[in-house]
Amino acid sequence: MTDIGDWGAAMRLARRASLLAGEEQRRLGRVTEQEDSSMMLYTDNPTTAALFALTSDMAAICKTSAIEGVCIVTGADFPPAAHEAERDDPELPRVAAMWFTAPGNKCPRCRLFRQTDGEVCKPCEKTLTSMALN
Repeated sequence: MTDIGDWGAAMRLARRASLLAGEEQRRLGRVTEQEDSSMMLYTDNPTTAALFALTSDMAAICKTSAIEGVCIVTGADFPPAAHEAERDDPELPRVAAMWFTAPGNKCPRCRLFRQTDGEVCKPCEKTLTSMALN
């Protein structure tokens, strides 16, 4: 996977897999919004795994509060609780996602679950401080 189009396709597969995992949790009544979850991503391709692990906004791409990790799966099967995204092209890597309860508290500003020391999460605190200084 070296073509930038393949990378975009892999990102779309990750998002599709995370939405499948989140939808099941909403249907079961465990979450009300996708952002109430965190995800573990699985793939059968080491390059794709590295891409997912090194992409700083992977949680935002997957519409989740956090990515707990990225696993490379050898063999034919993902874990039973993981949801595999349907591929448009069989040459693309296989990608799946598994849902977890998001750690931390829900930030009232960004609505993501994050570790908070005060009222809002650290990224929101930095933004608010920066806005106050201007």
